[in-house]
Amino acid sequence: MGEKKQKTCFIVCPISSEGSDIRKNSDKLLKHLIQPVCNKLGFEAIRIDKHFHNEQITDEIIKYLEEAELVIADTTTNNPNCFYEIGYRKAISKPLILIRSVGEDLPFDISGINSLSYNLQDLDNVEEFKKKLEGNISILDFENSYPKNKTDKNSDEILNKIFQLLLSLENKLDLINTENKGYNKNIASFTAIISSLIQKANNSHPKTEEEYVLSVFKEAIKNPDNFSKIMAMVDAPNKK
Repeated sequence: MGEKKQKTCFIVCPISSEGSDIRKNSDKLLKHLIQPVCNKLGFEAIRIDKHFHNEQITDEIIKYLEEAELVIADTTTNNPNCFYEIGYRKAISKPLILIRSVGEDLPFDISGINSLSYNLQDLDNVEEFKKKLEGNISILDFENSYPKNKTDKNSDEILNKIFQLLLSLENKLDLINTENKGYNKNIASFTAIISSLIQKANNSHPKTEEEYVLSVFKEAIKNPDNFSKIMAMVDAPNKK
């Protein structure tokens, strides 16, 4: 009887440059909290910067987001790339656990997603976190985690939702221009970013809302700077 294939746990986290505080935090998190639990439960923990591959890095990230049995994502520092990858994984309805440094709040509602807090400065918390992480992983159903096929939605309905989203973003941009004089952004630039992403996403001719969301998230992962600009524009009125 052949040896049972090891499951993959893909780690999504802020990386930053070698020697930075962000990199040190992510390295400690992997070594002392995530890796021991993965080893115990028979998972291979993979972080993209520590994994040799021949593919383009964004293609490799998407591959692991789609194929890994489990994704553990650290939302500490609110890194935009991490949120795009979390959104992509959430969209395909496969096992996802969010973790975050204690004391930091998430900037959006994460109801329905497993979430745990860690404290690398507290040894008691480290042990407690590992027990909780092990428990959360142990109850996940990896055999039936693939999304079920859903009935295709009317394309007009999907386009209408996209149109409403764009209107909402443009309305918020108008508020930025009228209410926040110090935040000077050009509507043409904003529209160009949106149009480029929409055009690339539609090249695959998605038939359902879920397929559209996936294609947009793929472009977000490949173009984090563009999406960061959009998010900054949308969020600016709230930071007055």
